[in-house]
Amino acid sequence: MKHLIIASVLAFTSFSVFSQSGNLVNSVNCTVPPGWSSCTATCWFSDCCIVFNPRTSEAACSCFFGVARCASGPMGQAFNSNGATGNDATVKFAFDRFSEAISYLRSQKIATASLETALSSFQSHYTLSTSMTLVTVSDYNNFVQQYQQFIDGLTADQKNILAGYIKSKG
Repeated sequence: MKHLIIASVLAFTSFSVFSQSGNLVNSVNCTVPPGWSSCTATCWFSDCCIVFNPRTSEAACSCFFGVARCASGPMGQAFNSNGATGNDATVKFAFDRFSEAISYLRSQKIATASLETALSSFQSHYTLSTSMTLVTVSDYNNFVQQYQQFIDGLTADQKNILAGYIKSKG
């Protein structure tokens, strides 16, 4: 797991947001019951939100190379989601943006075959009708795990190319 930002939320706080950029608008909405809180990550390729009880739980929401991660766990206990988004999260993914990023990486002479295969498999489960598609957490986590492996295989220079691309978009 790389970095997660823990959303410190007091009982009276109802909404916490982590955004990769101030220019992005969150595409997911969590229904927050009275007395509960939510944590949201708005990233270039995906958005997520998760609802949790701030009296008993805490949440972490972050962006990792453009993909959103949202998880929650028991208050005061270190929870390790291994980078996985929690099963009770809501997630939307921008397949078109991710395809554009792959094209850009290819133009920079970065091998993307494994990533293209992973995206094709992920995308095959959905009918794309909007720029942000509601996806299942299971499919999303499977794809993010493959994306993580792709990132891990990049050189530092290649990671900087990808990070610069994402930053230029967001």
